[in-house]
Amino acid sequence: MGYQDREYYRDQKARRGFLDASDEISTTAKIVGFTVAIFLADMLLGKFRLMDHMALNATDLTSPRSWWHFLSYAFAHNARDFRHILFNMLALFMLGRDVEYSLRSKQEYIKFYCCAAIFSGLVWALLHQGLLAGNSVIGASGAVAAVVVLFVWLEPQRKMLFWFIELPAWAVGILFVSMDAFGSAQPLEQNQIAYDAHLAGAAFATLYFLSGKKLLRFIPDWPALGGLSAIWRSLRRRVQPRPKLKTYVPEPELTDLESEADRILEKLHREGESSLTPKEREALEAYSQRVRDKNRSL
Repeated sequence: MGYQDREYYRDQKARRGFLDASDEISTTAKIVGFTVAIFLADMLLGKFRLMDHMALNATDLTSPRSWWHFLSYAFAHNARDFRHILFNMLALFMLGRDVEYSLRSKQEYIKFYCCAAIFSGLVWALLHQGLLAGNSVIGASGAVAAVVVLFVWLEPQRKMLFWFIELPAWAVGILFVSMDAFGSAQPLEQNQIAYDAHLAGAAFATLYFLSGKKLLRFIPDWPALGGLSAIWRSLRRRVQPRPKLKTYVPEPELTDLESEADRILEKLHREGESSLTPKEREALEAYSQRVRDKNRSL
C-alpha cells in the first residue's frame, strides 16, 4: 500500500477545495452548485418564483400529487434574501466534505442528505397541520442540520470556530441543538424560522449514526447517479494523458517496516503525537528515511 492510499493522507486530501480524495468534484460541491444555480435562476426569472413552486406546504402531506415538495423545498431559497442560502451552503461545504468522505460512498451521502431533507419536511408538515392556510417552508436547513450533527458524531473532538471561539465539535453540537430547541419553544404560528425542521434533521443524523450508518440500507442505490459518475470518469480518462507505469516489487524488509508505519500512523491520527512511544518514533523515522532514500534513487 502506497502512502497516498493511507487514511491519514486521504483525510487531508479529502478536505481540499471542491475535489474529493479521488480528484473528482465532490458530491458536496455538486449539491452546493445545484442549489446555488436554482437560487440564481430564481433571481433572474423575476415574478415567476421557483421557490413558490418548490416550497413545501403543510397541506402537501395529504396531497400525493405534491409529495415531490418534500424534497424540492430543500433546494429552494428566498431569492430576496441571500443570507439564508449563504449560511446553509457555507455550513454544508465546510462540514459536508468530511461527512461525505467518512461515509465512503457518494450514493450513501446523497441518500443521507435527501432522506434528511424529506424527514425534516415530514416532521415540519405534521407539526403544522391545522395552522394558518398557506403556511410553507423552503431551504436546506433541515438537511444541513443533519450534516452538521452527523459531523459532530463522527468527529466529536475536532476543533471548530463558533462565533470566533474555538470549541470542540461536541460542544458546538450541543450549542447548535440548544439554540434550535430554544427557538422551537415559540408558538409555531409566530415562528418565522423552521426550528422544528432543524431539530428533525439533527434527530435523523443521530438515528443514522446510532444505527451504525445502516439506517438507509433498505434504500437501493440510484442508477442514474452511478451512470453520471461513470460518464464523468470515462471523459476524464479520455482527455488525461496516461502515466508511464513502473513495476514495483517491494523489498521484504521495507514491506515489514511499512506495515509497522501504517499501524503507528493510524495510532497518531487517532490518539495524537503524545501517545507515541520512543520505539514507535524511531520506527517512524526509520521508515521515513527509507522512503526518502528510495525516492532519490528513482
